[in-house]
Amino acid sequence: MNTILEKRNNVEFNADEIAKIAAEFKINKNLVELLFSRGICTKEAVHAFLFPDSNNFYDPFLMKGMKEAVDRINFAVEHQEKVVIYGDYDADGICSNAILSLFFTSQGIDVYSHTPNRVGDGYGLNNDTLGKIIEQVMPDLIITCDCGISCIDEVEFVKDLGVDIIVTDHHEPGSQVPDCVVLNPKQQDCKYPFKGLCGAGVALKLVQALSGYDIMVKYLDLCAIATIADLVPLLDENRLIVQLGLKRIPITENVGLKALFDSKNIVNPTSTDIAFKISPRINAAGRMGDAYRAYELLTTSNRSRVYQIIEEIENDNLRRKDLCNEMYAEALEDLKYEDLVNNRAVVLCNNSWEKGITGILAAKLSGDFIRPTFILAKSGDCYKGTSRSIDGINVFEVLTACSDLLTEFGGHSQAAGFSIMPDKVDEFKKRVNEILSAYDENLFLPKSYYDLELDYSDINYDLVESLEMLEPTGNSNPKPTFKVTADNLSVSPYKNNPSHIVIKLENNFQVFAFNYSLISYQLMGNSKKDIVIELQRGYLGGKDIRGILKVCAPSELYVNAMIADSYNLSLAASYADGNAQYDVYENVDDVYSESLFGTLVIADNEERFKTFIKEHDMLINEYMYTTSINNYSRIIVAPDLEQEYLSLANYSRIVFLFRPFNDGVISFINKKTKAKVFVPANSETIPEVSSDRKVFMEYYDRIKRCEGEVFRNCPALYKKIKKDFVQCDYTQLVACLVVFEQMGIILIDHNPFSVRSTRKKAELSDSSFYRRISKEDPNA
Repeated sequence: MNTILEKRNNVEFNADEIAKIAAEFKINKNLVELLFSRGICTKEAVHAFLFPDSNNFYDPFLMKGMKEAVDRINFAVEHQEKVVIYGDYDADGICSNAILSLFFTSQGIDVYSHTPNRVGDGYGLNNDTLGKIIEQVMPDLIITCDCGISCIDEVEFVKDLGVDIIVTDHHEPGSQVPDCVVLNPKQQDCKYPFKGLCGAGVALKLVQALSGYDIMVKYLDLCAIATIADLVPLLDENRLIVQLGLKRIPITENVGLKALFDSKNIVNPTSTDIAFKISPRINAAGRMGDAYRAYELLTTSNRSRVYQIIEEIENDNLRRKDLCNEMYAEALEDLKYEDLVNNRAVVLCNNSWEKGITGILAAKLSGDFIRPTFILAKSGDCYKGTSRSIDGINVFEVLTACSDLLTEFGGHSQAAGFSIMPDKVDEFKKRVNEILSAYDENLFLPKSYYDLELDYSDINYDLVESLEMLEPTGNSNPKPTFKVTADNLSVSPYKNNPSHIVIKLENNFQVFAFNYSLISYQLMGNSKKDIVIELQRGYLGGKDIRGILKVCAPSELYVNAMIADSYNLSLAASYADGNAQYDVYENVDDVYSESLFGTLVIADNEERFKTFIKEHDMLINEYMYTTSINNYSRIIVAPDLEQEYLSLANYSRIVFLFRPFNDGVISFINKKTKAKVFVPANSETIPEVSSDRKVFMEYYDRIKRCEGEVFRNCPALYKKIKKDFVQCDYTQLVACLVVFEQMGIILIDHNPFSVRSTRKKAELSDSSFYRRISKEDPNA
């Protein structure tokens, strides 16, 4: 199956009540059922969720410390005091800073804004930086935004210098909070009804308390961007902020914000536009250089400076993408030396990694390997760590349990940061894995979630149009996905890019599967398939709709017998050296290990695969190409051993269900991994092929005609040859490739696949494989 499909919420509901609400609001009943499944199950709750109303904003004075903060700031206004806003370098911190700075400036307050440098200042308050600011600016009041809740000593440092300080933050408070006015809805004794605000949300509530809704609304655009960027739950007041903020962006008076959206040709933005096109560019300023540029972009009215900054951060974002790819490749290399079989965390430390990218790297690795991930980068005499978690594991609690090893830490349940001295890193890695070993193994399984199961008759334009009312989607309000059951599917390459697949379901409904070509076997065959899709409007306008494939879970593995039977021959073509290290077994049960991670079973054909899985329960069943980079225990038929996603190094045992034609393939595996390799004592696997010289000459001529062309793989070469040479047999073609490569008359590149002639002269008998199939030397 390769993934476990789970309904996101199994909530019982009253069908009559759903029908009644659907009729009253004139919306699709499947949308109402989906809302019920997400806990929105009364008429009042449905109305509040779908139809934004500014009256639903909470009273800001319900937040602990708000009255004291307002009184102190009003005093600053009355006495014309100088105020410093101390922000953070990510999108949330920058937007928070911009909201407060723009508001205070509009109120005539003398404001100095500080946006920390990720390298020079680090996260949170910094005594050296604070000392310089106080010396140079001589403020009467410092207001933090999106930081400060864990900075006990730094707040005391400010107070000792005779400066008042207000902390506004949204991160998890520790057992002690700073001794000053603090605005943070997560404080234990704070009675604010909603705890999920981001840093900019807290700043926005402060503006509301100071001046009322009519002034606060001017900053909803900035707060909406921060709310989406910081991945806080898009529920309750956050949803209202984003709903109203997205509507405000097209009419924004913010010069820099308008220019940024115009540069990406975004007219009516969605949460997806913010998440993938806007917030990465705001973040790129701090990740790749000086975050102050992003703050300046959002606060200046100088158009020429705005365009200059946009060009700079666009280039920064491109460099960030390249650097992310480089660091990810390095991380995969480093993981080859980690014990991913027994460890439930990814903990990597690299002195050369850019701290501004470690959060992105941690998020990608935790997603790919379904493990909480901790990335450490050198910073002065210590390491700065970034962590990202998976569903069901609170990474902030994990760090709390390791707090004696850390110099500082803070964050949320799913994302946190910390600092650690070099001599504590090994103990930290050990401790984290000990903590995580106590968690249920089910948390680390590959899972995909869907909201509802639909019949084909349910999929229509009315449903797709209704689903758009769920926007904005994101954290805690994900884009809805639907499970559909299918048998035979029509599958074809996407005409503009063969890496993608087009699937036709009943009624010619099209589903697009992006980057699915190598694992399209999941969609083939006559077995039942549960597919999970998103629904959206199509490109043709009108009432055209389409699906986007998220995952496929077939009940049976599809195997192309012709290609699989030729698998052993292709191994002989690719790997011919000796010195193989392996153990021979009589019974596969003596060497097979039932474990979640670390065992790779290799079959050469469908028959051997089916025989094995009848007696062994394996979640991951694959053919040729893997569906996940994670080292889940799996069985794979006829694998491409050089595919990017199959990291042999992360396995502890590799079990062949057949005896490879020669030991070269095992020698190749030995060089890639320390895993123990096991092969059966007896298993002849060479298919019957012709040894006729004329046959080989004909195939050589056909292969030469494709010289220099690049193919996805060997089967793609076969399809090209068969167009003009209809009697071409795939098994015979592979046998010829083996012989010709052993003769030295062709060279084969495997990634991507291409063949070229060496113009060398040789005899068929120069190939040990040819001598074998022609019976000249049965033991060759």
